[in-house]
Amino acid sequence: MVKRIPRIALMLTLLFWAIGQVQAASTAVAQVDRDQLYFGESLTLTITLNGKARAHEPDLAPLRDDFAVLGTSTSTRMQIINGDASMEMEWRIQLEPIRSGKLVIPPLRVGPYVTEAIPVQVLPASQMPKGQADTVFIEVEAEPKTPYVQQQVKVTVRLFHAVSLLDGSLDEPAGDDWMVQRLGKNDTRYETRRNGTRYGVVERHYALFPQKSGTLTLPALSFQGRIATQSSMNRFFDQGRAIRRRSQPITLEVRPKPANYPKGAAWLPAKRLELWEDFPEQQTFKAGEPITRTLVLKANGLLAAQLPDLPIPQVDGLSAYPDQPASDETAGKQGMQSRKTQKIALVPNRPGTVTLPEIAIPWWNTETNQLEYARLPARTLRVVAATGQGTTPPVPNSTTASSNGETAPSPTVAEHPQAPTVNKQPMANGNERTAGLPAWVWPWIALLLLLGWAANVLFCLKRCARKPPDNRSQSPNRPDTRQARKAWQQAAASGDWTAMHNALLHWAQAEGYAVTNLGALAAQLRDTKLAEEIRALEQARFQPQSQWTAETLIRLLQKGLPAPEAHPHSKTQVLPGLYEQAR
Repeated sequence: MVKRIPRIALMLTLLFWAIGQVQAASTAVAQVDRDQLYFGESLTLTITLNGKARAHEPDLAPLRDDFAVLGTSTSTRMQIINGDASMEMEWRIQLEPIRSGKLVIPPLRVGPYVTEAIPVQVLPASQMPKGQADTVFIEVEAEPKTPYVQQQVKVTVRLFHAVSLLDGSLDEPAGDDWMVQRLGKNDTRYETRRNGTRYGVVERHYALFPQKSGTLTLPALSFQGRIATQSSMNRFFDQGRAIRRRSQPITLEVRPKPANYPKGAAWLPAKRLELWEDFPEQQTFKAGEPITRTLVLKANGLLAAQLPDLPIPQVDGLSAYPDQPASDETAGKQGMQSRKTQKIALVPNRPGTVTLPEIAIPWWNTETNQLEYARLPARTLRVVAATGQGTTPPVPNSTTASSNGETAPSPTVAEHPQAPTVNKQPMANGNERTAGLPAWVWPWIALLLLLGWAANVLFCLKRCARKPPDNRSQSPNRPDTRQARKAWQQAAASGDWTAMHNALLHWAQAEGYAVTNLGALAAQLRDTKLAEEIRALEQARFQPQSQWTAETLIRLLQKGLPAPEAHPHSKTQVLPGLYEQAR
């Protein structure tokens, strides 16, 4: 037992010696490519771990107090000499100081190893020698400096570089107080000279729309990338030097909406605003035939979302059915151009004269700094009766008006002695043969005609006495009627106007109404209040900002939809006789 103690002690000694040899053979070394730089520049920290130690990633968290880590790259080298293997790990870390002054790169831990601290002197950017400071820089311009709220502000960002850029990214303007739109999809690239130095320039354009008045600051924009160095040109795998540059922040004084702008009108600060229409050239229109009116509002300096809904005047004698408005915008380098198009189907519902009122849209001219109006003049339409809706010629009265305004007796048959009669003036040619028939034939002909007339009268009396069929009770689609009504109730509960429109139209069709739109359904109803609410639903689904509510319509339809009239072209139609054949 005593002999084993020296042997154990010897083994422990050899083990501690081997560990010491490994520790001695493995070291972690940190160094920088320069220990003095100007604020805005970057430096490269290199950490090397060599020997036989196991590889560990360095802990970079202590750096973030004084430095921004721009990027990290890793390389590994291994050597085997006489069967003895050694490995070298190298980390290259791009750092940018976040303040000027005397800074220290703290000791960094790499597994069980710790690097030494490295002092770094960061000088203010204002002390940088002229010419050296202009190697890479950013310029930002904004115009105008005192915009109105929601007015377009054109921002131009230029990145100047006198050295080759290997890669990089440039920030875009952003913030909670702005709406930002990129102008143009591609960067503009060109070369220019500044103070005798040739620069490559990367230029971008943006449109900013401030969303509140007051003093607003556009934060500094940053470029982060890599530039080519002399060593990167000589070494194939060298990734260049990482850099970061910042622009100066820009302050804008945003003015509120002018006090003399019309209250309740959409605020439209634009460089230009135009309003026009596309309307048929004809001056006379037929009742019941739709007229397509297209209104177009075009703006320079506004987003499409800023354009208001175009007004749809309510005119007596004219029903309006608007389509869903269409909006589009173009982001050019000169700014935003937007357009809103509204198509409206106008249906005259009676003959006569109808006047479409003037349309005036206020806007603020940012070029002249004054209130203006985009206008469409009033338009008068002449509406005539539709084909087949002509009136029956008036029955002659005892007097008629003469051309000079005096009344004259209506002509009678006695005043026309030459009016043809069958007995006095038998017709020639083909009728001469009938005039020569024997006298006994005529009574038989008269009897046959009398019998035919009597049979026709009896048939008509029997048909008129028959009760008109109940379309709903005899319809084979009675289950569909119940389902359609249930679908309407579900749509009404959802509050979705489009779903309510479709469900009500399907219900009406199931009840026997031969209609394809709610306007036609309303025209066939005797209940004027229900018809008015149905028309309101038809229009509200195209006007998301409408103040109409469906409570009244739902209440009116709780007892069901009225049965369709037996004669759909009765006098209760809004357009009487529109599809009626002339009698």
